[in-house]
Amino acid sequence: MPSYTNTKRKRVKKSREASLKQRLAKWLVLALVTIGSLVAVWKLIMNPGGNEVSQEELYPYGIPSALTDQDTFRIAYQAANFTEEAEEATNSVHISGRIESTEQNQEFSLVRKLPQSMRLTVKTSNYEMTIGVHEGRVWQRIRMPQREDVLNILEGPEATKWREQAAFLDRIARTFKGEGFILKIEPTTHEYKDYLRVDISSTGYFPTVKVWIDPHTMHPSFQQEELPDGTMQETKFSDYRRMHGIAIPFKSESSTDGVFARRIVIESFSINSGILTS
Repeated sequence: MPSYTNTKRKRVKKSREASLKQRLAKWLVLALVTIGSLVAVWKLIMNPGGNEVSQEELYPYGIPSALTDQDTFRIAYQAANFTEEAEEATNSVHISGRIESTEQNQEFSLVRKLPQSMRLTVKTSNYEMTIGVHEGRVWQRIRMPQREDVLNILEGPEATKWREQAAFLDRIARTFKGEGFILKIEPTTHEYKDYLRVDISSTGYFPTVKVWIDPHTMHPSFQQEELPDGTMQETKFSDYRRMHGIAIPFKSESSTDGVFARRIVIESFSINSGILTS
């Protein structure tokens, strides 16, 4: 009788172990199937056509590691953002749109003209402000209903800031003309996306600027610059459109130390149409 009982207990124990192994095997198979499904869905999202994507298709301007060479980077950046024909044919640009902030919305009109002249007019329901840059001189006019215009000559850091705003080319393109220089170019990631980070140095209002370039399009995605008061300004660029051979971000959003400051939305862009006088 005791030997029979021991044999029965052993069989029950083995049966339980077998059942547990079967359940573990089922769980493992289910887990592998789930992982496989997730991978398949991810591949479908990343490549809806189902075809393999070559490096040339993924990086039409070159792989990020190759773009760290400054000559290679310059050729790729120019090809993606402005053609030589467009640069030679463009004497002025006229941009209009709106500026959105938490306090108010404003309309703006901006004219830039070679070599470094600018007129920016910002309007609200209560006033109109115009900033002008011509031959190094910077002036400001404030116009309000039923009041005389207030005209000021700007000097110091404030004037330096507006002179830089009058520049015809962006910060990276200006280094190709000898205005400032690129300190380094390195591949990096930000929020799970690949970028090229370009560090620029110059002797202006923003002595050091860091620009993150999307290596797939070679357009600037966002940039960071330290202001003279020590705060950090970040500007994000989006909605790029090619206008007259020039890649223009129709939306940009700025924040200061992580706090939203303003959003600029371009509504129209034209070349060689603005009239700018001193």
